[in-house]
Amino acid sequence: MSILLGELAQTISEALIDANVPYEIVVPRTTQTDPPEDWPSWEPWPGETVTVEHKMQGFVVDYDEALIAAGVVQMGDVRIVILQPTIPAELTIGITDIVQAQGKTFTILNIGEDPAGATLELRARA
Repeated sequence: MSILLGELAQTISEALIDANVPYEIVVPRTTQTDPPEDWPSWEPWPGETVTVEHKMQGFVVDYDEALIAAGVVQMGDVRIVILQPTIPAELTIGITDIVQAQGKTFTILNIGEDPAGATLELRARA
């Protein structure tokens, strides 16, 4: 096990929060209610859709112009840094998700994690 994991991630997260760096990041998930157990399997279920907003802390950073000029990322791509300890336990973020931050909705293009496990870094596009 790496010495960078665990307690260091929590320390980094707490330091950023104490410095008022992060703000609310939301990953909304929309699902359909389950049918009752006696619902016929051949009949479509007209259940209601339910959206749950998974809230966490993070911040949005623009990519450096050199990366855009080199074609590594596109103009308008952003880096969304999420503090791992603030991610709800039941949530696994995937590239099929969208993220809401700063009043905008972003589509996740790529996901990475820092070696300390303190942050999750998303490349996203509005």
